[in-house]
Amino acid sequence: MAQEEKNRDLDLPVERLDRAREDCEGKEDSSDESYYESVPEIAEGEDIGLPIYDCPPSQDTNHMFQWHFPREFIPDGCVDYDHNAGSGKWMLFYPVSEIDEKWEMANDLFDTGELRGVRGMKVSTAKVNPRSSDNTKAVLIMYCGPWTDELLMRKIGRNLALKTKYESKTGCMLYKTDDQTRGGTRATGQAVNHVYQMQLPRPIEGTASSAMPELLPSKDSSDFWQWHFPACSPSGCAEEYDYSKSGRWMLFYSLAEIDEKWQMMKGLFDSNELDGVRGLKVSTASSLPVSRRGNRSAVIMVYCGPWDDEDLVSRVGANLVQKTSYTNESGTLRYKTDIVGNGMTSSGQFIPRYKQVLPVSRPSMGANYSQSGVAELPPSKDMRSYWQWHPKSQDGRFTNYDSSLRGKWMLFYPPSDIDGMWQLMKDLFDAGELQGVSDAMVSTAKSIAGHPDKNSGVIMVYCGPCDDAELMLKIGENIALKTKYKDKSGIMRYRVDAPREGRRATGKSSPSYLVQVPKPQAMLASAWDTAECPPSRDTAERSPSRDTSECTPSRENSKFWQWHRKSLDGIEYDPSTSGKWMLLYPASEIDDRWHLVKSLFDAGELHGVRELQVYTAKDNAGHHDSGVINVYCGPYDDEELMMRIGKNLAKKMQYKNRNDFMLYKTEGQQMKQGRAMGQGRNHLYETSLPWRY
Repeated sequence: MAQEEKNRDLDLPVERLDRAREDCEGKEDSSDESYYESVPEIAEGEDIGLPIYDCPPSQDTNHMFQWHFPREFIPDGCVDYDHNAGSGKWMLFYPVSEIDEKWEMANDLFDTGELRGVRGMKVSTAKVNPRSSDNTKAVLIMYCGPWTDELLMRKIGRNLALKTKYESKTGCMLYKTDDQTRGGTRATGQAVNHVYQMQLPRPIEGTASSAMPELLPSKDSSDFWQWHFPACSPSGCAEEYDYSKSGRWMLFYSLAEIDEKWQMMKGLFDSNELDGVRGLKVSTASSLPVSRRGNRSAVIMVYCGPWDDEDLVSRVGANLVQKTSYTNESGTLRYKTDIVGNGMTSSGQFIPRYKQVLPVSRPSMGANYSQSGVAELPPSKDMRSYWQWHPKSQDGRFTNYDSSLRGKWMLFYPPSDIDGMWQLMKDLFDAGELQGVSDAMVSTAKSIAGHPDKNSGVIMVYCGPCDDAELMLKIGENIALKTKYKDKSGIMRYRVDAPREGRRATGKSSPSYLVQVPKPQAMLASAWDTAECPPSRDTAERSPSRDTSECTPSRENSKFWQWHRKSLDGIEYDPSTSGKWMLLYPASEIDDRWHLVKSLFDAGELHGVRELQVYTAKDNAGHHDSGVINVYCGPYDDEELMMRIGKNLAKKMQYKNRNDFMLYKTEGQQMKQGRAMGQGRNHLYETSLPWRY
């Protein structure tokens, strides 16, 4: 009979409850479940799903735990719960004197279906648990999952706390995964013993309070977030929802207004005005996000999905903007997926971190500063915000593309010129001269103040889609032409807004385009008025070269690199398809080699080479033993031409190194940061050298 009962025990169907012999400790650090204790014996003749115990938990010294679970293997719950993966539990701690009453109450609630989403339960007994740190308390374990769906687990936990009227001296209820249980308890030295905690009322002497507390987010330091969602009941639980495809719209507010906005958002949600929204959460005083520049703000996250239903997500976002009259300085409302890690789904699909972006109005200066009567300031004197935008809402004519393909042309100016150029940019935009541009922004005095080493401001001109190279180059050439932009480097750059880590996960680099522009010391202002072709197509002679400084690279500390260039007759050069041959030299030789390569270049000996670059002492501060000269040529997809240029370069320079070869790298490979950022092959071509150190 004992062997028969043992075999029947092995078939118990509770999340493989025979393997869930785990500990449970909260901040009370009290009674812990044992992972090694055997499952309970079942009275002969009883249904295998319902074990029968001879005594209440407080008197049971034969079993470490008593169990209660449904007769059926898969219960009628919120979702089909995978009992072999992602399991976890909410833990309710009680004094031993109350555990029998609480266990009976939990059994009744479970059997009547009021503990929606709970898969099974167990309770600690009078048997001494060696993994417990406080045997004066007992614990109820409520199993549910998957633990990765935080919103669902909190819905189940909130309903559990309401139904059981649970109170805790610590003011919180903890959720712990089964993996954390197997890692040990606090009593055995495990520090991390929960993944979620939920705010609860604290018991008051002589009263029986069961109301959940209503703390303001800006005053709540008991948890990182406050949540708001429908009660987990048959009518409120979304059984059809795919929790693996969750995402949220993010609304950022100042600390002064977050409490008011949170109450407004909850009111809209409870009155069913936020169609398609699953739940809400708000950051509290414990988790207020801190921006990279130290500007503290709060965020309300509005959950909806699935993220691959773009029409639904966009509809929810548009309704959200309308109902809340949301505005922000960036002019965008962003939807973020819940996918974490490297941005890949379980099937290997890449999902952008920011799946969708909606345009919203920007707060007007008059509205923000009406009390102080402050007018709109020029960028060089504006210390109120890091950026100024124009226009206040994006031009809808030029935003009909995937928002993940958004990018910008960047124009750098000294602080003395930034105000005038920003006004010019706004005038050109308003006059319709900047075709294809959706909006623009400029850095302010506040932005520059956070970077003492900055000696310039930047105007960013937004357009897209970034994968249309021809269109982006046309827009860039028009911007350079209309603004008469000049730059010491001779180049204006385009960069993409897409998250860098997401593109790295796919093995693709962010597109980057270059447009050639005049240099201040090389061109008269009237030269642009008489140009017969855009800057990047103009092959007229430009002199002097990119850098006129007589300071040698090894002593140059004012800038990161020196350049040398001139136009080549009969050779059409597109910077967007450029690459470079890299010549590495000891630091003691870099000045002589730089002088030699410039002399060969000026004499026309380096056929096909478009421009030269050398890293200076400032850029090479952490690598004093070597330096690099980059020799630019293109297009990189013409292998025969690039190899011919490389062999001629090596011959003329009599280049040699320890590796016996010279490497050619594209700009795309350069942007991926090379081997230091996990890239394997970080060059496109290599040519052997006849000389070697």
